[in-house]
Amino acid sequence: INIEANEEDDESEEDRYKLAREGLEDSIRDKYAVEILWGTGYKHILLELKNLLDKVEEVTKEEKETFQNKTYLITNLSHDLKTPLTCIINSAYILKNEKLSQLEKEEEITKLTNQLERLKSLINDLNEIIDAEYTVISSNKENINICDLLRNFIGGFEEKLNKRDLELIVNIPKEPVTLYLDKDKIIRVFENIFSNIEKHSLEESRVYVDMNIDTDQGDIEIEFKNISKYEIDVDKNTIGNRFVQGDGSRNTDGHGLGISIIKSLIRTQGGNVDIKLDGDLFKITLKFNKI
Repeated sequence: INIEANEEDDESEEDRYKLAREGLEDSIRDKYAVEILWGTGYKHILLELKNLLDKVEEVTKEEKETFQNKTYLITNLSHDLKTPLTCIINSAYILKNEKLSQLEKEEEITKLTNQLERLKSLINDLNEIIDAEYTVISSNKENINICDLLRNFIGGFEEKLNKRDLELIVNIPKEPVTLYLDKDKIIRVFENIFSNIEKHSLEESRVYVDMNIDTDQGDIEIEFKNISKYEIDVDKNTIGNRFVQGDGSRNTDGHGLGISIIKSLIRTQGGNVDIKLDGDLFKITLKFNKI
């Protein structure tokens, strides 16, 4: 009896996966229709969408709970890709209208181009999350001075923050702090953190970067704090999940995918990520063990 019940559960999960995949494939086919309707030069984005779907199939085929994992990934991929896909398709059909003025056409083409670029960015982020969590990536770990690395990165990013009238207050030890990490992956983490800060911080506010060392435990904490330009209306445990945006309405590009990438990359380095929210105050802390 138990065996029969388990088989029924597996079949049900398999059916749910097939429906989810078919739904995303339909979205991709609709997207290909845009290519036919408008003749854009973005065919490579369509191929990247299909490749993304194939990657999900490949990386989960050996998992113990295959269909459950696939269904989770496919369903959430569909959710996150739905908005730009819908906008792209709508714009393509509008452009078929021969009565549109030249100005109206140009405005619609601008909308379409922006959504295509947004879609491309989403695909890149989703690929990075899948690679970090579901595939074995070669790691090039080495002893690095995290203080120098962070200072140099901030120096290269500071101009972007200045353009937003953001005051950067940095507290990093002068003495070297050595961590055994993959340099490229940590730089990618910094890129995501500061990209979120640049996009979502309230103008003319302060951004804090503090590095703290627990001499007893040997732990290193790097803390980033900024004031958001809107109240962050999601739970701190939810904002780090895949496909959850920084505002409940999902009308603005939120923290979701960026935070998910950060968590995935830090986990591969043996570290942890802590997130704290207090109204419009956003704080993310990276935690490592000192060598």
